[in-house]
Amino acid sequence: KVHKTSVSYLVGKNIINVNANRSILQFRVDGNTYTNSALFTWDLNSPHTLSAVSPQVSGSTRWVFSSWSNSGDTNQTINVGTSTTTYTVNYRTQFRLISQVSPSGLPVTVNGGNLFYDTASTVNFSPTPLQLTHNGKDYYFQRWNGTGNGSYNGTNPNGVIQSMNNVVVQTAVFDTMPPIGIQNLNNGVPQVF
Repeated sequence: KVHKTSVSYLVGKNIINVNANRSILQFRVDGNTYTNSALFTWDLNSPHTLSAVSPQVSGSTRWVFSSWSNSGDTNQTINVGTSTTTYTVNYRTQFRLISQVSPSGLPVTVNGGNLFYDTASTVNFSPTPLQLTHNGKDYYFQRWNGTGNGSYNGTNPNGVIQSMNNVVVQTAVFDTMPPIGIQNLNNGVPQVF
């Protein structure tokens, strides 16, 4: 029996892997866009351009450039050497705080609403104004209705999400009745009921 072994030597070349920290995200190599890990055989000392595509949005989630594994800038030119074989672009995840007003059509602004926030960040939001006249009716802020993990539900107009880890919807609910509550007038103890 005869066996033939073939060996390819990369004389003067290096195999370079370029990828992103999430397989769905894009990056560019020498102007061409890739979404999966890409493998290149390049000549030593040849220059190549690596670029992060930032931001990238899918629905209410956004990814923003954070860093390259070699600490390079968003767009960088590398010279192929013998030591580095992988370049990874790292993106950080941001989630959107979707804000709504009920009833819809009220001229109310939600401060901090409809913006993207980094994962695990603290988010503050509030409606302006708290009371208004619209179409001949007086409206008063009543409460927040929140949906999504970590959302805020309550009557404080200054809402807070302690750790933004997903898309959250916050609805500022207004009504024509002024808010009603119980107030403690003093600390005295009554003698007779």
